[in-house]
Amino acid sequence: MNIEEKNPEEQAAAIELSKQKLKKAVNDLRLSPEMREELVEAVVTRMHDRFIESGGQYYPDINDVLKALPNITYIARREDPENVIDLISEDKDLKISFGDDKFSKDRYLNSVAWGPDEGVGSLKDAFIEGHGKLGNIVTVMGFETSNDLDVQILDESKTISHGRDRTRIRSTSGTVHPEDTRFVFVRVPAAQMPDHLMTDEEIDNFEDEMEKPKAKRGAGLHIIRAYIFDRPGESNDAAA
Repeated sequence: MNIEEKNPEEQAAAIELSKQKLKKAVNDLRLSPEMREELVEAVVTRMHDRFIESGGQYYPDINDVLKALPNITYIARREDPENVIDLISEDKDLKISFGDDKFSKDRYLNSVAWGPDEGVGSLKDAFIEGHGKLGNIVTVMGFETSNDLDVQILDESKTISHGRDRTRIRSTSGTVHPEDTRFVFVRVPAAQMPDHLMTDEEIDNFEDEMEKPKAKRGAGLHIIRAYIFDRPGESNDAAA
């Protein structure tokens, strides 16, 4: 739907989008659900284009990332999509700290030590540890350690709790430089994924899922895409 087709309130809101932070825009209650969905699609397309323009290698199948990445230990964490865009496309350093957290100023677990040989399944904790999302868009970034990062193993990360292995979860603070970034995973609801970024199989799977009772829907409702960035950086063994 073009902006000319929107009602006056939505036209005014759409104009304001360029003046707002993306997070506020996506959650703007003045917009209809249809327009918010349209905006999420636009944001996903923007992220994709910016990552490619910044030298990212695009992987529709995240399992292929396991073969493409050097088998070393990375730090992975969920990060605000806006921060990831700035880090990748604007070459802005990313600060990770605990002092600005409104709930706690003490160190806490916020990242995962991960290597490709551990498989994609081991990254599930990375979608939990960290913070930030944009609407329903979730980004997980992976980076090499450097002298500007402090990666620690806390006592609570040495155990298996409630059947969940926490031994690879870390507490990370410091500065992530653009050249240290190695990969980004983007998870988007299939309903908000731009058609041109979906495979025919994914579209079919999504349509099949939507025909099921809501309580039985599962695989096919979210799509994950991966980008690898080959930027020489300094690594060490702090994450191991």
